[in-house]
This record gives sequence, structure tokens and C-alpha cells, in this order.
Amino acid sequence: MNNITTNNLCIGIDLGTTNSVLATVNQKPNGDLVSKVINLPRAVDVFSSSGKIKPQIEKRPLLPSYVYYDEDNNYKPIVGDFAKRRFSVRPHLVAKSIKSHMGEQDTSNLGFAEEIPDKTPAAISSRILEHMLRTASKQFHHQITEAIITVPANFDSMMVKATRDAAEMAGIKVFNDDGSERPILLEEPKAVMYDLINQSVNGELSNCVIDFSEKKNVMVFDLGGGTLDITLHEIKRREDHPETIKVNDIATNRYTLLGGDNFDKALAEEMYKRFLDKYKSYPDVVQKLKNDKKSIMLQLVSFAEDLKKDLSMSNSDEMTTSDDSGWGWDDDVEDDNVFNVGGNVGSTGYSYDDTFTKEEIENVFQQFMGNNLKFDDYKRLDKLDVLTNTNNIIYPILDVLNKASKKLGVTDVKVDAVVLNGGMSRFYMIKDRLTELFGFEPIEAMDPDQAVARGAAIYHYYLKKDIEALSDDMIKVGSESIKKDITNEKLKFNNVSNVDSIQPKPTSIEWGKNILNDSLYLGNANGNQTEIISTGTELPYSSELMKGFQLLPNKTVARIDIPIRVKAGMKNDEYRTIASGTINFKKKYPNGAYVVLKVDMSASKIITMRAWTCEDIEGTQIIEEGSTDISISNDTKRQKNKLLSPQGSPLKAQPALDVLKDYCQKFEKSNTKSKSIIAAKIKAHIAQIYTASNPEDFAEPLLRSISFSFCEEYICRCLIIARKIGVYWQEKERTRLAQICINILSPELQGIDLRGFVRGPVINTRIQAIYALSICGNEKDIKIIQKLRGKHTYLNASLYTLGKRHFDIDWLLEQLEKDCIALHDHREYRNLQNSAHAIGIAFNNYPTNNDNLLEKRNNSAKLLQQALKENDISGTETVCCILALGCICDQRYENSMDNKVLNETAETLRSIENYAYPEDLNACMKARDIAYKMLEGLELNETEEQFLLKKLDMLDK
Repeated sequence: MNNITTNNLCIGIDLGTTNSVLATVNQKPNGDLVSKVINLPRAVDVFSSSGKIKPQIEKRPLLPSYVYYDEDNNYKPIVGDFAKRRFSVRPHLVAKSIKSHMGEQDTSNLGFAEEIPDKTPAAISSRILEHMLRTASKQFHHQITEAIITVPANFDSMMVKATRDAAEMAGIKVFNDDGSERPILLEEPKAVMYDLINQSVNGELSNCVIDFSEKKNVMVFDLGGGTLDITLHEIKRREDHPETIKVNDIATNRYTLLGGDNFDKALAEEMYKRFLDKYKSYPDVVQKLKNDKKSIMLQLVSFAEDLKKDLSMSNSDEMTTSDDSGWGWDDDVEDDNVFNVGGNVGSTGYSYDDTFTKEEIENVFQQFMGNNLKFDDYKRLDKLDVLTNTNNIIYPILDVLNKASKKLGVTDVKVDAVVLNGGMSRFYMIKDRLTELFGFEPIEAMDPDQAVARGAAIYHYYLKKDIEALSDDMIKVGSESIKKDITNEKLKFNNVSNVDSIQPKPTSIEWGKNILNDSLYLGNANGNQTEIISTGTELPYSSELMKGFQLLPNKTVARIDIPIRVKAGMKNDEYRTIASGTINFKKKYPNGAYVVLKVDMSASKIITMRAWTCEDIEGTQIIEEGSTDISISNDTKRQKNKLLSPQGSPLKAQPALDVLKDYCQKFEKSNTKSKSIIAAKIKAHIAQIYTASNPEDFAEPLLRSISFSFCEEYICRCLIIARKIGVYWQEKERTRLAQICINILSPELQGIDLRGFVRGPVINTRIQAIYALSICGNEKDIKIIQKLRGKHTYLNASLYTLGKRHFDIDWLLEQLEKDCIALHDHREYRNLQNSAHAIGIAFNNYPTNNDNLLEKRNNSAKLLQQALKENDISGTETVCCILALGCICDQRYENSMDNKVLNETAETLRSIENYAYPEDLNACMKARDIAYKMLEGLELNETEEQFLLKKLDMLDK
């Protein structure tokens, strides 16, 4: 087998939040696979011998996931029960529940002593794994370098990567010789299903419990010490190979930090309140208890854990069943619901002794039961009014059902069975609540503390022995190349056991591809996000090219910051960064650049990303390439060089405008040297805003900005944006914009200018106010422009707005005639491109319902034909005149023009190459083709429509 080293040991490890477990597999002569948990030695206490402190070693199946760094022995790590006992007295030297912090960059926020050598959750986790592997290796007389480690299905990519890193640090081989990934990780629900199916195949599980002869939708509910993992699977036998049970993933919940720890903390908080209340008559004592709350809570959590276990035991079948054995279990029924708790509390010098009734404990835990939610709520999960609290055991179930509904394309999702796993899932309140939700009792895995490790060991067996029955991604992660190497081939086991002599079982398990539990997003500039991999995507995954991103102009740094995010809560605009990368380019981009992205994710959720800078939005003209491996993120790091979202993306209005305002303020204060780069950034941001898919969200923030800002540059830019997107606003919002524009023009209309010292920027703002009236002004407002059109400063803005509103066409035609005469007389100053544009949009899709107006339309067409034949016409003027002719003669709408004029126009357009300069011919021919189709009454394609729209909207204004 190329690149894969094997031995006969099949090892599965459940790296748990509270406890960790290691299991292996044996095969009986009849072919049954028997997975067994190994009792691992660990220190449970210390004793003194000959004046020396020595550990008391015991072997037990569950290894507490605690690491104690012994300050008396150079901070040497000690794993297991003794470490757990040290937590209440040396919490700064004991790592617990470290699984809940996997994927975090460091442990600086966990309160550990600086002297602890392990500074990451992965490094601490490696100590647990190393202890398990070392002690198991001694028992097997063989060094273990291969094992399957389980992770929650809802772990994100960085949590998975941290677990893989921990495995590598512990001595597990995570890469093949060629550098490709080895499949060392398995999702915990899958491990549970391997164990469950194996029990069924072995006959250990009755078909009355669950029957795999027919297709089933099975949900795994795995509630452990710190995480809640819920998955839904389709299980069926393959039609072409009935001996193979096929398992397909349907949906997985988003990462949920809810487990036994939360129950313990909630109960400890109630104890703390009672503790304070006990000494309420002694203010000094209460203050001392408040000051020492952190250390007190550590011990109360331990009390709470014991109290929870007592309650659970009292409600177990074994303890509540009456018998006549003589032990008298029923003699003290009146005390069954009262539980004693407490003892001396640390260094406080005070004792906490209390009693809780069953009902009181249940009341504390009700917050986690999701009692306000019912099964069908998954159908309206996207509506926020359904949810008041997501930190409960039911919301993640609804999340899975909601995803399943979308993936399967059905309204009603069927769940045939629910399998419980994880130590906390045995708690009676959990089982009762799930029975109420689903309407049937869930199936409890046989010894849920050990099922995950057992299933992982079984998976390891199948990975080694029945290799051709597995999907490709289980052999070499993210690669198809190995498939041809394994066809009809079996792994060769060494001589440590007789596994080779046993025939494979007739029933095997085949698992479909991994799926992504929750969508991943790229964090962009202005607080925006772009989805890069969607929920339920099968892994490994390689995306299509994602186009339209933009690199902001920068003269000094050519870098892209790549933050990877997931949704942080039930609100659509809450995200948290889980990972990041940086792509550096060699070239500089003072004018910015388009960027094309491609993201790859392996079967074990490891992400890489490539990027290309391009000259065009489609990515056909590549400048250079860069790539990055995505690593654990430091959320406190400010990422300044994020990409702009693709044009057409939804934007957060106020943050986007705040960024624009900041650039405008810098522009006003900057020197000439730096103005160009800031201007380029302003242009990029404006383009992104006015192409956003949610223009209606910008109405109020823009109107407020124009009315109350003191930055003239910012007001001017906001007016430009308002003109572009105001057509999508409500009428009342456009009316407000018109009034604001009139207020801006009022001093000019009255001949008053109180801001003469900044006249240049003020004039620019007034020009943009005239442009904006083209989409919002009523007839009275438009008439006001007639008072300003005579001023040279406002001429072009007046031409555009009057043309756009089909108003004062006599004056527009007069301006065109003047410019045509100036062209004929070879005058250096003329304004033909603007007057031609104005007359074109004035007649564009505008009915000529009287002879006078029809005459003006015909005369306009004649003037433009003459202009196109003049020797002195420029390329820009030619394009404007061609498109204006197309608009005036447009036969796609009712347009009763003189046939002679139409024929002459058509002949002029056909001969345009005779009039255009060679260097302008391509642009002129493109405009000619569009105008000719309009003249023929033919529909324009999308590219042609966009070209025409861009020219008619004068986007550069």
C-alpha cells in the first residue's frame, strides 16, 4: 500500500471534555468485531514511602481530561484523576475542559500560571493523548503511532486542525510520506453509529430496538461535558450490495458550547446565592465571600457535580425499582427527594451546608430544557420571534431539522430513531424532554461514556481491513489518486495476531462523505461577509472561482487579510472569526485591482485559499497569484486589508457610509501627494455602495448624512450615491431628498454664499444636488434649475437633469445646435458630448404625442447625423452622438418618426467607419451596433443593455 504504514492494532480514542477513553478491536472466530475499552493506569493519589512522595497508580476505563502541572517537579504534566483532585486547590495549575477551547490561539484568557509550559489548547490536549498512547503502548508491547481520534461533528475547521495538531504532538502520524493528509479524525456521532451498527450486526442489539433492514433516518444526540453534538443520518442497505450498510450524513448542528459543565455551573451559582444568604446578617462575611467568589465557585462546582450525580442515581431504574431483597430501598421514600450537599469551602473558613429537593434542582436546570420549543418549530426557525434562548438542548435539534428540510427539499422531516450518547445524555431530565419532543423514547447507547471510543476503533478496523468498501476521502483526505491503488487489495497485517486468518464479516459499513455543519464566510471590508462554503457541503470541497472582489488601492502594501467567520448567534448579522490567513503579493496596486478567489477544504475541514489579482472583473486578465493556509485566528488583531465584497452584495449601510466619511475627511486634510490614493479608495467604496443589493437600507443613513454632515466632500459623495440608488427608495424618501437638494441650492438661487472660503467644494456639492434632482424633483423643483442653467458652472448638470426629466426640450435642442455649429466652425470650446447626451436621454423612451415635439425629434436626429460627418469630431463625441441617435430613433417603443430621417440615420450608422478615427473605431463600432439594433427595434442583450445604461447614467459624474 503506497504511503500508508500499518500494523494490526486498531485504536480509537475519544478525546473528551470531561473524560477521555481508548479502545481497541478484536475479532472472534465467528467474525464478530468486539470493541473493548482499555483500562489505563493513572495517578489517583500520592503517598509517602521512605520519605519520598510516590503516586498511587490505578487502572480505570475513563481517564479524566485534566492536566496538572506539578510546580514541585519543574511543572511536569500529570494527567487524570490526581490532576482532577488538584483542581479545587490549584486551579491555576490545572487544565480542565480544554476541549471547549480547541481552535483558540492560546490559553492567555484561561487564568493559568505563566510557568505552565503548554501555551495552546492543542499542546495541553497532546498531553492527554500522549499519556493514553504511552500507557496503552506498554500494555500492547508495541509503540502506537496510528489511531483514530474523535471530534464533535460541529467542530469548525480550526477546532479540527487544533485536534490534529495535538495528535501530531502526541506522536500520531498525521501525514503520509508524500505529505498528504491521513484520515486520523472521526466525527463522534459517526463513531456512535459504528458502535451501534456493530452491536446490531453482532446480535447484541435487538431489532426491536432498531432495525436496519429498512431505510432509517437516525439522529444522534451526543451531550457530553462541554459540547452538544447532534447529527441526522440516513441509514440503508445498498441495493447492489445488501451486505453493506450505507450511512449518509444529512445535517449537523452548529457548534454548541453546552454540556454537563453548564448544568454544574448553573447549580453552583444557585448554591453561591444561598451561601451569601446564609450569612446575610454578617455584612463582613458576605463581602469576604463576594471577594473570594472565583475560588468559592470552583469548590461549589464540585459540590454541584456530586449533587447532580446523586439526583441522577436516585432516578435511575436500578435505584427506583422496588424489590424484596431485604435491603429496604423503599423504607425511606419520604427522603428520596431531599439531597444533602456542602462542606468546608476552601480558604474562606466558612462552611456551606445545604439541602436541595428534586424540584429545586430541576428548576435550576429548566433553563436548558427549551420548554418553549416544539418539534415543528424547525419549520419557522428563521423567524426570530420563535426563539428567546438558544442555549438549550432543543434549539440545536431544530437547527439540524431545519437544515435537513432544506437539503432534502421536504417540509416534514422524518426522524425514525434518536440515539443518545455522552455522559450527560443519561440524565433523566434530558431523556424525558427528548421523549416529549419526538413522541418516542430515545435509544441509549450501551455505556455512552465508552461508545465513541469503541466506534472509533471499529472505524479504524474498517479503514484497515475492508478498505475498498470505504469512500475515497477516508483513504487519503482530499485525494482521488489512491483509488486505483486499493482496488481489490487488502492491507497486510503483521504477525502479532491472527487477524489475517479470519474471513472478513459479510456485513460491512460504508460511510458517505463528510459534510460541513455550518456555512463559512469571508470577512470583507466595511463589516460585510461573503459566504464561501455553504451548510451541508460535502467534503472534500473545491470551490468554483469566486469573482468580483476588489483589492483596495494601496501604494505601499499589497496584502489581503483573509478572516474566516461563522454565524455567532441566531441573528443574521452576528459573526465570529474562527480562522485567518494573509496573502501577500509582489506588485503594488495604487489603483486597486479585481481579485478572484478559490477555496479548498479537505475532508477533515482544513482550509486553504488561493487568490489572483486581475485587471478585469471576470478574472481573464490575471496579474499575479498568491495563496495561504488558514490558521487559528487572533480575534484581537485588527485586519486592515480586507477585500471589498463583490459588487451586488448586500452591505451594512451605516458602517459602509462611516468608512466613506472617514476617507472623505482624510481627503480634505491630505496633501496633493496622497490625494490620488484616497480618491481611488473613495471611488471604489462608492461603486460598491451603489451596486449593493439592498439600496433601500441606505435611504435614511444617506439623508441624515447629507443633512447633518460638516464634511463637504462627504456630502457631495453622498449625493452622488443618492442619485444612483434613490430610484429604489420610497416616494416619501425621494421627496425628502428633493427638499434637501433645494436647500443646498438655495443660497445660489438667492445670490448668497456664506461659505465663500470653501467655494470649490461647495460648488461641487451644488452641482451634485442638481444631478440628484433628476430622480427626485417634482415639476416645481425642476423649474428652479432654469434659474441656474445659464451659469457655466451648472450647465452640464442642468443638461443632464432637464434631459432626464424630459423638460425644456427647446433649450436642450438649442444647446445641441450651438455645439454643432461650434464643431462645424472648428471652435476649440464646445460641449457636444453633453448636449448630445442630454437630447438623447430626453427622447429616450419618451412618446412624441404632438407634431411640434415630433419635429424637434427629427431635427435632433438630423443635427447628430451632421455632427458625425464632421472631420473635427472626437472619439468621445462620436460615441455620444451615436448612442443619442439610437435613443432618439429607438423603434423598440412607439416612435412615429419621419421615415426619411430613419433611413438617413441607418445609412449614417452603417457608414460610421468612414467618419471615425482609427484609434476610436472599436468603441464607435460597439456603440454603432447597439444604436442600429435599437433602430431596427431589436432587443439588446445583457452586455449591450449594461453598456447603454452606463453611458446614459453617466456613472463618472
